[in-house]
Amino acid sequence: MLTIALLLGGCNSPERAVGFATGEGPNGTDLSQLQFHLGTQETVDIVTDLDKLWAAGDWEAMRPYFSDTFQYNKPDGTQLNSFDEFVESNTSGPEVTWTYNNAFSVDLAPDMGGELVHANFTITYPETGVSHEQHEMYYIVQGQIMGIWQYKMDIIDQE
Repeated sequence: MLTIALLLGGCNSPERAVGFATGEGPNGTDLSQLQFHLGTQETVDIVTDLDKLWAAGDWEAMRPYFSDTFQYNKPDGTQLNSFDEFVESNTSGPEVTWTYNNAFSVDLAPDMGGELVHANFTITYPETGVSHEQHEMYYIVQGQIMGIWQYKMDIIDQE
């Protein structure tokens, strides 16, 4: 009887929440009262599908993935405020190739909607052979990307 009770009790374990946040979120939400939860595969799939379109340069097929209020935050601190500015920024400048290394999603407030997909890439400039690691966060609400934040780390030869 005790074994059955333990098994049934184990099936009802609470959802795991970890970490912390500070500041104020959308609608004045006090982020210090929230913890991170594991996100969904659905939002990771959105970023994976987007990456395939980005690699193909199919900008118009990408457009439906982005909200009307989309913000793009580049590693140099530049903030762009529309999908069209995002496209212009990514079609000018040096040619790059990349490897999509991994992605996962977390959700700070599951009852409010919206997830942060974290994705990591190795970016290479074929003309020079120089590479860097890039971390990107995609804020996704109801299937649309509200914002992208990019961070980069140069790879230094240790010879």
